[in-house]
Amino acid sequence: MAKRTQRYKKVLQIDKILGDVVENIVDKKKSPLLRIEMAWNNALSSAIAKNCTPERFRRGVLTVKCTNSIWKSEMLFYKDELIERINKELGEELIKDIFFV
Repeated sequence: MAKRTQRYKKVLQIDKILGDVVENIVDKKKSPLLRIEMAWNNALSSAIAKNCTPERFRRGVLTVKCTNSIWKSEMLFYKDELIERINKELGEELIKDIFFV
């Protein structure tokens, strides 16, 4: 009988852990960077999304990591258009500038 009780205690602990994980996911949905990442993938082509990814967002400036210098220089030409498209997808003017690394 003692083994059965211990088994149920383990199930309750797993339930608590899953609850904590779900709460963390919900909190991340409120995160501006997560919202930007989702908008980035929806608003831009798959080639851009594959080669350039949002890394950090702070005080209206989005830092985007590019796979190489060619993509970085190409993105500099479309910077204003990118800001406009992503903000439109977000439904608010969250991004003021983009910094490519």
